[in-house]
Amino acid sequence: MILSRRAVLTEGLAVNALAAVPMAAAKSGTRQANEIAESAQLTGGLSAEAFGAGGDGETDDTSALRSAFAAAIQSGRPVVLKSGATYRIDDLRIPSGTMLVVEPGASLKPARPGAQLRIDGTISSQGNGQIFRAGWQFAKTDILDGYEDVPLEWFGGLASWSEKPDSSEAFSYALRFCSAMRSRTILLSNGCYFVTKPIIISAAIGIRGRGIQSTFLFGRANTRAPVIELVGTRALGISYIAFSDFAIMASEPTMRIGIRSNVFTHVTLARVDFRNFSVGLHLAEESYSWKIDDCRFLDNTTHIDLGTNANNTVISACQFLHGKCGIHLTGSSNSVTIGQETNFEGIDGNPVVWSGTDTEIIKLAILDCRFEKCRGFVGSGDAVASVASLSFERNFVADNSGSSDIYLKIARGRNIVIAGNYFERANKALVDIPPAVTQVTIRDNDLVRIPNINAATVTGGLAKSDGFARSRAYNCSGVRGSLDPA
Repeated sequence: MILSRRAVLTEGLAVNALAAVPMAAAKSGTRQANEIAESAQLTGGLSAEAFGAGGDGETDDTSALRSAFAAAIQSGRPVVLKSGATYRIDDLRIPSGTMLVVEPGASLKPARPGAQLRIDGTISSQGNGQIFRAGWQFAKTDILDGYEDVPLEWFGGLASWSEKPDSSEAFSYALRFCSAMRSRTILLSNGCYFVTKPIIISAAIGIRGRGIQSTFLFGRANTRAPVIELVGTRALGISYIAFSDFAIMASEPTMRIGIRSNVFTHVTLARVDFRNFSVGLHLAEESYSWKIDDCRFLDNTTHIDLGTNANNTVISACQFLHGKCGIHLTGSSNSVTIGQETNFEGIDGNPVVWSGTDTEIIKLAILDCRFEKCRGFVGSGDAVASVASLSFERNFVADNSGSSDIYLKIARGRNIVIAGNYFERANKALVDIPPAVTQVTIRDNDLVRIPNINAATVTGGLAKSDGFARSRAYNCSGVRGSLDPA
């Protein structure tokens, strides 16, 4: 008898699979071989039912799945979980080099709380539903080989525009998975996720959505706890993670914190929208080397609060809209940069301010920003906070004729450079810098339509003794002294 190549492969696959199936769990040999061959030919995978799985959520499918993966090792075919089926299993290992294909609506249910699912292979989901029912303990043999990013829906999360299911437990479950599997990112879909408890992250795990106009994380509880809490320790610093492409909002105005960080370092925050919080982002303690890029802060009381040792923080291309305070610095930090077209608009208080008895900013650079229609000043919020080096350069300042008579207020410090800025219709006086502040340079600024522009300078004149050089004043009142040639 002459056999075709397909027949040889089919028969060989059936024989190999049968050899891996215990007799107690097997159906009749002929029927099972046919089902395995049909599964391999038609779907490219091995159906769990072909090995005796019931998929009804009640039958113990442990032996069937173990046999399926044994056959998968020999054949190179994936194991397929049927659409809509629930497989009740005890401890199970997905071997390295194998794949579990999960059709829409299929899921794995632990036969007992704490049953171990050891995932050394890969999982491919064809739908967007829950794969892991509650109660699994996840494990991985090679912890140095991290698992890929995982959707929150695998753990019961649900993005919805109309319903308001609580995804708090889904986040907690997903974080346990990521910690065990060394996954770096939880993926969010289009829609709105509601949470009533803080999402507490204590490992190097980030969150990525589909965009600030598509993915929303909504804190519903009336509490001052943060929506996302990053908790590290000095002994085990957590670093190199990213949060991106989602909007985070509070249900009650001024009642929550968006993201709070303790001892998390080298974090990238990109294209995240913070709305309606008491504090949008709070880097509470030793959260240094953060890169905050292209984020939007809207209607928060304080948009960003930088605490102690927020060293090497870079804020770029961000939008700070409305609210009472833009960026508040407390404690001692070294090298904070705010720039690259960052925009402050409609701030009802101070756009950038530092305050506190123990506050000393070693180096602060505010470069290439826009300040429009802000009512407060940039500078010291009290008489004790100091700045060791300040660069306020190439900024556009307009329509800031608010509650403060001063725009730049430096109570204590040294090495102050205010250069290359454009001021128009700003507050009554440009700067308030007492004689105790040393090494001050104010040069190359354009000053347009500012009343009593130099009332707060040392001598009351635009002169070198006040630190001015090559500045130009147009349609400004109260100008006394002399200007250097442009």
